[in-house]
Amino acid sequence: TVIHSFIWIKIGYARSIQRRIKEYGLTSDAVVERLKVIDFETGRQAHRYEASLHKKYLRKRLPLKKMEEFHTRNGYNECYPLEMLDTLMKDLEAKEKRMKKQQEN
Repeated sequence: TVIHSFIWIKIGYARSIQRRIKEYGLTSDAVVERLKVIDFETGRQAHRYEASLHKKYLRKRLPLKKMEEFHTRNGYNECYPLEMLDTLMKDLEAKEKRMKKQQEN
């Protein structure tokens, strides 16, 4: 997500991504780019996996006060600096691989 040259990564799950993005309360000039989408069987599974990532990277999250400036309604506590992109993508891709293997068995 980009606003006024500030770039960050937002991790979250949603049934409707577009509706969820609107619920964040971002400014109209925000540029949102979806980097990865993983289809879980249930919302509960998606929520558990998301929570595991947030717990794993708790100390890497961006400060809440800073993110409340951009996410005026919600979603501000699930944001990470751009430097976390490779790390997060590796985790997401590994999860996706494990899920595909399970489906094959």
